Amino acid sequence: MKKGGSGVPWKMIFFLVVLAFVVFFAGFNITNVSDISFGFYTIVDVPIFISLFIAFIAGAVIMIPFVARSGKAKKRKERTRKQVEPPSDDEIPEIPALDESDSPRFKNKKKQ
Repeated sequence: MKKGGSGVPWKMIFFLVVLAFVVFFAGFNITNVSDISFGFYTIVDVPIFISLFIAFIAGAVIMIPFVARSGKAKKRKERTRKQVEPPSDDEIPEIPALDESDSPRFKNKKKQ
C-alpha cells in the first residue's frame, strides 16, 4: 500500500464489482444462443456471452503491442528529457538594452 493511503483496496473492490456484473450478465444470457459461421465451418448453439467474451479477449490481445509501444515511447521521451541540462548563467548571453528613441510610442511621449 502507498504511504498515507486510506488502506482500502479500491482496485480490488472495483474488480470484484465488475466481475459480479459479468457473472450476472453471463447467468441471464446463457440461454441466448446463436450459430457462428466461419464460411467453411459453422459452430451451432454458441451462447452469446461466450462469443462476446472471445471478442473482448481478442481485442485486448490485439491492443497489447500498441500499449507496449506507447510505454517505450514515454520512457524514451523521459530519458531524453533527463539528458538535457539547463544552461548555466555563464552560457546565457546578456540582452542589450533597447533604444526606444526611434519608436513611435517614445516620440508621442516627447510631444506631450
